Amino acid sequence: MPVTIPTKTSNNVEFTHPDYDSNFFIWEKIRDSVDGQEAIKARSTTYLPMLSGHYEGALQQDPDPALSGGTRIGQKPTLYGTYLQYANWYAATGRTVEGLLGLIFRKPIVKTVPDALNPLLEDINLNGQSLDDFVKEVTREILMVYRTGVLIDFPTINSDTLARIGLLSEGYTEAIEAAQTNGDVEAIVDLEDQYISASNSITKSQKEQANLRPYLKLYKTECITNWREAVINNKSQTSFVVLRQTNTITNPDDEFQQIEATQYKVLDFDENGAYRQRVYIPAPGAKKNSPTNFNKTPKQREIGASTTDSSKGDWVLLYEYTPLMDGKPLDFIPFYPITPLGVTWNIDYPLIDGLANTNIAHYRNSANYENGLIWTGNPTPWVSGFEGEDTEIKLGSTEALLLGEGGKAGYMEFTGQGLSEQRVAMAEKEKLMAIQGARILAADKRMVEAADTALIHRAGEQSILASLADSVSKAFTSVLNVVADWADVSTEEDSIAVKLNKDYMPKKISANDMEALLRSKLSGNISWKTYFYNLQQGEIYPDGWTPEDELEAIEESDDGIGDDLNKTVTTEENIDVKINDK
Repeated sequence: MPVTIPTKTSNNVEFTHPDYDSNFFIWEKIRDSVDGQEAIKARSTTYLPMLSGHYEGALQQDPDPALSGGTRIGQKPTLYGTYLQYANWYAATGRTVEGLLGLIFRKPIVKTVPDALNPLLEDINLNGQSLDDFVKEVTREILMVYRTGVLIDFPTINSDTLARIGLLSEGYTEAIEAAQTNGDVEAIVDLEDQYISASNSITKSQKEQANLRPYLKLYKTECITNWREAVINNKSQTSFVVLRQTNTITNPDDEFQQIEATQYKVLDFDENGAYRQRVYIPAPGAKKNSPTNFNKTPKQREIGASTTDSSKGDWVLLYEYTPLMDGKPLDFIPFYPITPLGVTWNIDYPLIDGLANTNIAHYRNSANYENGLIWTGNPTPWVSGFEGEDTEIKLGSTEALLLGEGGKAGYMEFTGQGLSEQRVAMAEKEKLMAIQGARILAADKRMVEAADTALIHRAGEQSILASLADSVSKAFTSVLNVVADWADVSTEEDSIAVKLNKDYMPKKISANDMEALLRSKLSGNISWKTYFYNLQQGEIYPDGWTPEDELEAIEESDDGIGDDLNKTVTTEENIDVKINDK
């Protein structure tokens, strides 16, 4: 159906959900902790408060970049600037996230999809990103901030697209603009009927020609600003979502300057219960676009972190669009808020929140320790009873100090326990961070830990990761089923499935276990499939390799081993293995 251009305005599209307000700074803290030292120091006093001596001369010490003409506080020649510059960030949070992500994706994603869907999975977001990479990015977001959102979208079928594939005349756009300018109602109705007829008659091959197909878009949790649920068709489901989108564009008045342009996309239902999208942009005269802020990291700009120029005001509804599936509006909102507990709007504390808090406390200890070294690390010479003619004291092997009776000279050096206590505090926090999840940071034990003991020690960690992986798997199974329906790909029940790895402790099968399995198979106590399954769990066979694949490979094998090991494959349930008595 045609895209309509409403003219009404709204002052409240920026309104944020109460759960968003209560969790935003937690998400920001964790994202900064994962990004590392540059992001942490860009926030200056947010994570490293000033000491009492830093407040003298407020305008000189204040870390607000606006007061220093845009210079980062770490670069300012102030006491606090030195304090901040010498502080060291211990990258435990970021390394933990990458380590846990590596455990989940140490084995490839297992996908079961129709062949016709595979081309879409190679570019799932129209930006060249494969489904595997997209799922990995979603999982990383959930590990960090507990929630992320996935929208299934479809490109707008506009008149230019229909004209390009020959369903509308090339002059259609100019014709309808002229009719609207002249107020020719009859011509407008006729042209809109042509558009509707062309939209409904587009074929699958024509959609492929114009690259009109469903795609996925990821929304970070900070960009999901408002939401509601309602009972629809006797089922509780999403009824309203507001998404903030921040794009970097070129300033029309200065080709060398980049501008952050913010808009809001609202997903809801119209009065007929049809799913629709509404896009809001700043009203004329409202200052919503600002130059990219020097004091934000690229990732902070990516999630639409606030800038000094942002302010609330009027927003105008740019357009309203009703996506169609098989020529009909959808009766549900294809947006999926994915969390470790599944597709749900309920928000809890992120998995690594405690680790981030400890990491920041360690950072503050580091600042105090390094600050102490600045003041006490260099010995200070002192002299009493000096009798030289000049007041200037020269030190060195070629100089002599003339001291009067009772005169003394020496170096003042720090000998107290204060700095060692700071080191102890940092060491304790490093151990605590290892317990909270950063096991990859802990020193290796001198004694070899038994495999079963290691599994027990990490059982809790594995259960959390397994639950997260299971939730992501189920979410993307649902997502791909909708994508298949929207792409006119015929599917059978349960023919689409996505499964993430839930085996996080590599445990190769031992030679003794392999021998025992082989003897059980030869004696008929276990079946071929049971024998194969155990070898696959022991990582002898790769993931995705089936018993049938192995039987076929055995039949095709020609490696010369048959002189000592004669394999006769009869059926997939019965393999006779005859070993010569040599």
